[in-house]
Amino acid sequence: MLLYGQFRILHSRSLLALAGGYLFCAAHGDFPLAQFPGLFAPAGVLGAGPQTTAWLYFFWHGGFPLFVAAYALLKDRPHQAGRARTGVVTPVLFGAALALAAAVALMLIATLGHNALPEIMLATRTRAPTCSSPPGRGC
Repeated sequence: MLLYGQFRILHSRSLLALAGGYLFCAAHGDFPLAQFPGLFAPAGVLGAGPQTTAWLYFFWHGGFPLFVAAYALLKDRPHQAGRARTGVVTPVLFGAALALAAAVALMLIATLGHNALPEIMLATRTRAPTCSSPPGRGC
């Protein structure tokens, strides 16, 4: 909210991108928690596949750097200082809606499309450790 307030003062679109990133993280951050198997429900609240939690976490931590990159690309652009105070509501609402839509869209991709996404975590398989040291020397 502080960044949206700062946008109202400075009219810098880069601040909208950064504020959107923080809003994206706040909105998307609860999805991996809700889907974690066994925490609230045996298969997670969202009820998707075993890879869904990993993909939600991946999207969550991959999305924020994209917003930061947008901030970095926009920060050197000239500010729109001549804009009237009434003109800040629309960009703020649009930016916030875009960040929330991105969070929900990635959640839907991870939950509804869990069968189409590649496996990125070995949740139920274990591998025996290998050791190349001679017996008695430890690994």
